[in-house]
Amino acid sequence: MNQEFAYSISQGDPIAMAAFGTLLDTPEKWKKYLARWYGRPTAPSLALPFSQIGNRDTTEIQLHEAFVALFVAVWISRPLCKAAYTLELTGDQPAQCLTGFQGLYNRKSSHITDGSGSGMSAYRGMQQTIFKGARELLVQGIRYRSFETSTGCFGTSKKKDKMKSSRTAVPERLFLKAEGWNCTWGQIYEHGKQYMKSRSGGHDAYYSPEFGTMYESINNLDNGRVKLNGGWGIHQRETEKKKELEGVKELCGTVKTRVKSLKIKGQNFKLNKSSSTMTMRELIATELFIIWACDHKLKSRIIRRAQLSGVRHLFCENGNAVYNDVFDSSNTIFAQYLSIFIAIGADPWPGATGCEQDIVAARNGLERIKKQVLLDSHSANKVTRRTGLEVAISTDFVEDSLASFQAIMAAKDLIRPLGGRNRMGTMQSTIEI
Repeated sequence: MNQEFAYSISQGDPIAMAAFGTLLDTPEKWKKYLARWYGRPTAPSLALPFSQIGNRDTTEIQLHEAFVALFVAVWISRPLCKAAYTLELTGDQPAQCLTGFQGLYNRKSSHITDGSGSGMSAYRGMQQTIFKGARELLVQGIRYRSFETSTGCFGTSKKKDKMKSSRTAVPERLFLKAEGWNCTWGQIYEHGKQYMKSRSGGHDAYYSPEFGTMYESINNLDNGRVKLNGGWGIHQRETEKKKELEGVKELCGTVKTRVKSLKIKGQNFKLNKSSSTMTMRELIATELFIIWACDHKLKSRIIRRAQLSGVRHLFCENGNAVYNDVFDSSNTIFAQYLSIFIAIGADPWPGATGCEQDIVAARNGLERIKKQVLLDSHSANKVTRRTGLEVAISTDFVEDSLASFQAIMAAKDLIRPLGGRNRMGTMQSTIEI
């Protein structure tokens, strides 16, 4: 969150305050909430909400409120409309979350694994208390499964990436999404209407009219675009159901079909079951492996494009090595792999068929995914596994953002930030998506 928005909250800006729920609709309530959950303003921490989540004696309402406190902290660091995040878990946090999962309500969710019963609800902590119109907090534990080195008929490949949501396994990341309606009997009809609307490519952009007014305010937008300097820095969430990602989804399907047809042996090429979601690294790595094995013309075009882009070293002659390199690459390098696919999709060979046609169809979606990869955790050196456009963020970054936010909220003599200097030193400028 940038300084300008923090300043506006501290001053009780009426447009901003109108969007928040009963726990956060005044500056005094904000300060009370921050002190309650994150401790000293000079050194805020997520330790309290995580410890409450991991305490088996925590009551149901306290458990729900603790998960909501994690969501609020993440939202402060990257404010979004209809927000959804995956939060990196470290130390004792995975075990604490697993304990907390057992006290949440079970609910189905189309996120991470379609139709899975591994979704959980912390709705009792999100009854329009944080945002007006938000009545649900969807929680999912995300875990990855990578098979170790094994030998198939094409040689040795060491990695296979599978992403799955589970409430019974220790998670590696925590998926948090605030929604307008929960899945209780009194609200399931409205929740279902929103789900069907999203399936058709649309969705309600805001939790409430007041949230929409905050987002569309001249404090946030300039000619319809989020201000890069001097604004509030609230962005629209990139939804995984946008039609631009349909090409990526189709590419995932054809990749699975083609790799099956290769009849590759070895557990490293066991394909995802319907309950496991293909990550973007798995998609690009497997597509490159298929191209290297079966489409030598396209392989040559990719290598030539890489030479023109100065990244020829990323594409060696051995398909297994390329496959593994994709998994091992930093987010910055993985974005370069995506750039080559995007370039191929933008300039297809006349009469392109098979793999190249699929890349052409997926180009727009891959461009959006590339931009999100570069934002992941605000660290170009991290390796993030993602399925689409969900925001991936680290606990360290969240705590740094909380410290900056609380410093402004706690200041006795506030000085309004100057335009062009409104972002915290711990934050990168947001890339426009």
